Amino acid sequence: MRSDIASGTSSSPNARPCRRQTPSPERFAGLAEDDREVDAYRERVEAEYEETATEREQDRREFVGRLATGDI
Repeated sequence: MRSDIASGTSSSPNARPCRRQTPSPERFAGLAEDDREVDAYRERVEAEYEETATEREQDRREFVGRLATGDI
């Protein structure tokens, strides 16, 4: 790989840097102002995930069955 592309210093308009910059934590400050809100959201998502476990398992089994018979 060309070193100018790997370092992101190429002057070519089609060159893409290989490294991504990590956003600073300050960028996300204020998105979750209250830990209780985050915890409540997490609990709702986990509860919904658990409630749909049987349905997801059934869907998975049906998919595997179709895959095994070539119906896909």
